[in-house]
Amino acid sequence: MLKIYDLTIEYKHEPLGLDEIQPRFGWKLDSNQQDTVQASYRLQIVQGGDVVWDSGTVASAQSILNEYLGPNLAPRTEYTWSVTVTDNHGETAEGTSRFETGLLNGSAFEGKAQWITHAPDKASPVSPVLYKDFVVQGNVKKARLYATALGMYEAEINGEPVDDTYFHP
Repeated sequence: MLKIYDLTIEYKHEPLGLDEIQPRFGWKLDSNQQDTVQASYRLQIVQGGDVVWDSGTVASAQSILNEYLGPNLAPRTEYTWSVTVTDNHGETAEGTSRFETGLLNGSAFEGKAQWITHAPDKASPVSPVLYKDFVVQGNVKKARLYATALGMYEAEINGEPVDDTYFHP
């Protein structure tokens, strides 16, 4: 029996904020038959039920860094992707995963967000603490924080950490 596992994009599992318009996909195979190798694959990228790109059947044993050759992906968008693999014994298996694109370029937030920044003080040895007070009106269905730093950062909302990791690069 052929199985697909460990589906990745740019070596990441289900990435959020993927900043690649032409990402590369990978997967691993498992089979209970000896001498099994991938004979072909087919990648499909779907957004909102619509197929964005279909590689068609590609005769290849390559299962890492397979290039996405479809139209540029949209910023801040959720996608589902699947791969169907056929091995040299004629068995097939399918794997499915998801990802969400990030900003992809600086214009993705024009008119929708504000940068939280400061004027650099090269004389100060202390890292700045940046914050922004704001009030949310209405019901929030979903929110995403996009954060970056030239070094490391910790993000909090209402004094609570946004996740359980510290010192993001």
